[in-house]
Amino acid sequence: MYPPSRHAIPFHRSLLATLSVYRSSYKRIPIKQRLWNLVTLRNILLVVWIAVLYWGERKVFRDSLEDCQWDKWEKWPSNAAPYRMALIADPQLVDPHTYPRRGIALRATIFYTDKYMEKSYSLLNSILIPQTTIFLGDLFDGGREWSTGGGSWKFHMVDPRAETDWVSYGRAYWEGEFLRFNKIFPVFPGRRSIRSLPGNHDLGIGNGIDEGVVSRFKAFFGETNSVHTLGNHTFVLIDSVSLENTQNKNIYEPTTKFLDEFPNFLPSPLELLRETPQLRSTKIQEANEPPPTAPTEQVVAASLPRILLTHVPLYRPPNTPCGPLRESSHQAIFLQGGFQYQNVLTSEISGDVLRKVQPVLVASGDDHDYCEVLHAGATGMVKEITVKSFSWVMGVRKPGFLLVSLWNPITIDNQKSPDGSTIQTKLCLLPDQWGIFKVYILAFGVTKFILTLNLIYLWLRKKRNEPLLPLSQDEAGKLQSQKAAYKGSEYGFSSVSSWNGSNGSISTRIGASSGGSGSHLKPHGHSHYGGYGIPSTSPSPAPYNDDDDDKYAKKSVGLGLASMPNLPHNINTHLTQLGNAAGNVGSMVADRVAERVPSLAPMVENGKEIVRREIEKGGGVSGWVQRLWRTALEWSVFVVIVGIWYLWLVNTSV
Repeated sequence: MYPPSRHAIPFHRSLLATLSVYRSSYKRIPIKQRLWNLVTLRNILLVVWIAVLYWGERKVFRDSLEDCQWDKWEKWPSNAAPYRMALIADPQLVDPHTYPRRGIALRATIFYTDKYMEKSYSLLNSILIPQTTIFLGDLFDGGREWSTGGGSWKFHMVDPRAETDWVSYGRAYWEGEFLRFNKIFPVFPGRRSIRSLPGNHDLGIGNGIDEGVVSRFKAFFGETNSVHTLGNHTFVLIDSVSLENTQNKNIYEPTTKFLDEFPNFLPSPLELLRETPQLRSTKIQEANEPPPTAPTEQVVAASLPRILLTHVPLYRPPNTPCGPLRESSHQAIFLQGGFQYQNVLTSEISGDVLRKVQPVLVASGDDHDYCEVLHAGATGMVKEITVKSFSWVMGVRKPGFLLVSLWNPITIDNQKSPDGSTIQTKLCLLPDQWGIFKVYILAFGVTKFILTLNLIYLWLRKKRNEPLLPLSQDEAGKLQSQKAAYKGSEYGFSSVSSWNGSNGSISTRIGASSGGSGSHLKPHGHSHYGGYGIPSTSPSPAPYNDDDDDKYAKKSVGLGLASMPNLPHNINTHLTQLGNAAGNVGSMVADRVAERVPSLAPMVENGKEIVRREIEKGGGVSGWVQRLWRTALEWSVFVVIVGIWYLWLVNTSV
């Protein structure tokens, strides 16, 4: 039995005794041996997992952004100072509209998609440092479906796929999504971020747009039609989803009116230079040079190049190829539509927009994959680039964004690029998150396989050390004594036992070892074999006085390390009960399987025979549970370290 409560060792004394024994034993080990002791299977796997998680949560993201460095693809003259920006399409924050699943599955999807985009956007701004970032619509996935609370909502077009709980998501939920969007995509100091271009998931499209939804979007993000002068280029943002409306004048008229009147409000290049000539210069200027003066009208270009931004791509003939950078096996955008979506604008609207804006480049979103086509414009062929989705759950394995480099020396005496172009673009790909998860699963499978082999190896080694033939009682007692002596000396204590062959009993005394041999202790009782025996599971209480506290603590610590049965009595009891219950359930399941699948009956009987043999040996199923419990304790530190490392990588900013 365990010592009574009055002889209980205080926790701090037990801890100090443990540390003292460990320190004295550890100091006797040479440094070289200490280093070799660190090379264990558990430590090797720990290092491997730390490296794999760092690769999947940090390195692969940094490498993707480093491959897009401006100097690796820009081809401007050496004296150029280009204006650099990024275009992001279709982040589509996952919400209850995205998937019908709920609970932990939806929360996990939201968590990982948000972290992916937050990490990518942070690295985009810290590594590439764009001066302006423009979003091309579809900021939310179910933004159009959440009630505005206004009177027009009763006319809202109901999604045929609507879940019953959608009615509970109203204006408060939408405002929470707005805060979530700004947390993922914050505005960095000194940078410009334009996010007022709507998509069909934000407003709807055509006759499915609700006035209240449009008003709410404008109140938080700004006017949906706008013009911006960036890098000596004019960016024209068109609310193309509202252009498809044919029933509500309040929806389509602001966009059609904007297309007719916006050229009247554009500043001329000469006016821009006269206002801030030092900011409009495209040459690198030394600090000791005087600021440039505004040039005369004779040396200024007539107008700035225009770039059209629209969420829905422009019309193109069916099966128009999108080029080699498209990920999908289908090399064209399908010309189709459905509830609240339309893959391209109509031919009439596309032609009207091209004629009025007269762009040199068109950038769009909505399709989620990259596409590059040419349109016949008023002044020649116009390239349109459909930008990839920024999210990894939008049907593409490798999300991406578009980098745009602008250099437009609007004075005639400035040297232009070799091909005369003022715009250069680069598709920047982000990591394959599904591929990262597959690497994690593969690493887990390999780890599990290695641990299984290790357990088999330890079991075979244990079997190899056991005698092949039955032993007499005296020989069995001697063998047990030798095994216990080896185990006891390994943990810095020894036990002295005597074997009584006449009645098959072992009497044991336990004490701290001297140099690991324990040769100074005398056997309790008489044995012609003598030597070291099995550690007792019920040591006699030590006299309770202050002088013997530390000595008793060391004995208890050594005893606890030596063998599994010396765990606290209640834990062993629960393990035994659990093991017996598991054995009973397993036997019932085995019988049921044998009844339903007769071909497995021999295998089931073999398994039950193994269990019976273990029970006859005295260990029983509870012994198996105890061994599994011991293995779990040994690897608990590994699991805790890997878990903390992963959580830190996922939840901290890059």
